[in-house]
Amino acid sequence: MKNRISGFTLIELMVTVAVLAILVTVAIPNYQAFVVNSRMTAQANDFLASLSLARSEAVKRNAPVSMNAVDGDWASGWEIVDAGGNVLRVHPALEGESSLDGDATTITFQSNGQAGATTFNLCNPDTSIAPGRDIAIEVSGRASVAKPGTCS
Repeated sequence: MKNRISGFTLIELMVTVAVLAILVTVAIPNYQAFVVNSRMTAQANDFLASLSLARSEAVKRNAPVSMNAVDGDWASGWEIVDAGGNVLRVHPALEGESSLDGDATTITFQSNGQAGATTFNLCNPDTSIAPGRDIAIEVSGRASVAKPGTCS
């Protein structure tokens, strides 16, 4: 009997590398879209959670509670302030290149939970990768997210 050394031939190795290259070419753009889409969802949920907190604090304290954009830009972050001027919570700036634009720089929830109706647009610079989100606040103070948003 002969002692054969087992292993891969050059052709088998080249086919494996070619298949791997094709899989990586397809997977990387999809992974990037997944990451950006997940970030947009998390940012929209953070904004909704802050709106909910401000609304519930207004009802709990039986006094108006405001949510203000930092330096007039929602993407730079926001803070929740009670009627006495005490800052209840501060949210840092949005990560990535997302923008958050709205009709107002301050949202005030009254003691009954109501607020002025307004809409916000959370957008990614490249809408072909991930669609934006529209965040709407009704007069009743209820907030909701719509996907895809109206980003341009």
